Amino acid sequence: MMTPVTNAVVEFLKAQGIRYVFGKVGEDILPLLDRIASQDSIKFIPTYREETAALLADGYARVEGGPGIVLLSGGSAAVQAVSALAQAFHDGSPVILLAGELPTSHGAKEESATQGLDQKSLFTKLTRLSCSVTNPHSAIQTLEQAYRSAVSGKKGPVYWGIPRDFLVKETPEKIRHHSQFMSSGLSSGTPELLRRACELLMGSQSPIILLGGGAVWSQATADAMELAEFLFAPIVTSNGKSGIVPDDYPLSIGRLGSKANKVALQTVAEADVLVSFGCTFNDRTTFDFSQEIFSPNVKIIQVDIDPRQIGRNYPVELGIVGDARTVLKEMLSLLRQMGAEKWPSRVIHRMQKVWERKEAWSNEWSRLGRSSDIPIRRLRLLKDLVDEVGREGIIFGELEWKQCLNTSFFPLIEAYDFAIPGSHLALAMGAKLALPNRPVAAVLGDGQFMTALTDLGTAVEHRIPVLVVIARNGCYGRAKATQTQFYEGRYVGVDHPFPNFTDVALSLGAHAERVENPTDIRPAIRRALETKRPAVIEVFVSSSIGDLKPAFD
Repeated sequence: MMTPVTNAVVEFLKAQGIRYVFGKVGEDILPLLDRIASQDSIKFIPTYREETAALLADGYARVEGGPGIVLLSGGSAAVQAVSALAQAFHDGSPVILLAGELPTSHGAKEESATQGLDQKSLFTKLTRLSCSVTNPHSAIQTLEQAYRSAVSGKKGPVYWGIPRDFLVKETPEKIRHHSQFMSSGLSSGTPELLRRACELLMGSQSPIILLGGGAVWSQATADAMELAEFLFAPIVTSNGKSGIVPDDYPLSIGRLGSKANKVALQTVAEADVLVSFGCTFNDRTTFDFSQEIFSPNVKIIQVDIDPRQIGRNYPVELGIVGDARTVLKEMLSLLRQMGAEKWPSRVIHRMQKVWERKEAWSNEWSRLGRSSDIPIRRLRLLKDLVDEVGREGIIFGELEWKQCLNTSFFPLIEAYDFAIPGSHLALAMGAKLALPNRPVAAVLGDGQFMTALTDLGTAVEHRIPVLVVIARNGCYGRAKATQTQFYEGRYVGVDHPFPNFTDVALSLGAHAERVENPTDIRPAIRRALETKRPAVIEVFVSSSIGDLKPAFD
């Protein structure tokens, strides 16, 4: 039986449980949009910018765990999504971009009036797979391949393009659930390697657990905490992955990277065995691949689902190819079978030293979290936001100063390795659609929010009740601090007369307030969350040079 390609694509998405498709209307995809609109189980969320559509899908995927779907026209529309796909690629987010392409009759025409280009090649370096449908009879087979590449193994974005004339043709293909075209099993590593890893950890004087993005996508937090408690070993996270483990968790010591705290750096440097789960040891985490952050005698056990990452940047004692959560479960089971001693005295003594450092560090920064200074100190703003949204809250942030906090109480989601300015508002909107019952906030600087104004319009239009907190200081703080330090205060392009964001937000239909006194932060956040509407809180923070960078460099 033959089926219209548009029907088959929509039925495929429904079979995989897709609830939302994000995109922007365009001529190349009108047949598919029309089909989506004719059914009820998938909702199309149109955005004002193509990049925003891809970011919404990214934010949705980050908290849902499954793929986020983007639908765009071809040519300039698809090109607008390049930066968002690059960010998803660096963070391993399974975004599936469905895009229209030139009709096959235009294939031999170069530089056509419809801005035809080789979109498949364009996205090759930014995706796990970039493919185009070459025959309408294989449209679903190609889509299955794209889906499989996005969500299995090491996750990441994919590109699936289809010539617009194929959308009005038919296909004989059957629709299958993903369990019928991809493996549902996850690798746990070989038994011998797992046993050797456990033996190393059992004999360690000062073990440490390092969690990276792979642990996030594997949802391995609870298992990592269980291993930490069994070994009585501290947990450190990679750069840009704050919040994998709650920072008030006793065995959490913060993160590595350029703004790592002193506790994390000292503890990692003393470790004799380091076991990492889903960490690539990239340049940001390791201070440009420094050889000094680890002990010269450290034995590294690297667990990663991608075999290409094992030993790529640092020599390893053991490399285990497998899913982080699955390997963690196997290791815990094996440690118990081997009769490992829980909490030997040498490990307890070591953790007491770590806790003393952690307490000293906490005392060093906590006064700023309580500061009553006007203009408001940024650590006070973030601390009040964290306390108000509570443990169920999800905070998307891209402010450099947030990285000073190592004992905050919130899950912080960062797109840091390849962050697009202003992207965290759209990421938060996608997350809110995935988890509507949890409070979701995005923290942006004023310059970052300026690039995302249309995204607030999208939130209002679709009634996505996300909270936006703007730290307003009238400048690009990171660049200005660098110009102060290295260019003798010659400021170029960093100071801007930003508009009254409260008035702008109100005109768009959002709830909005301005805050200038620190005592007003939490009441304003509370009112914003109670409105159940998109809300903006514009907070005037210090613009002094000393407050532009994190408090403890």
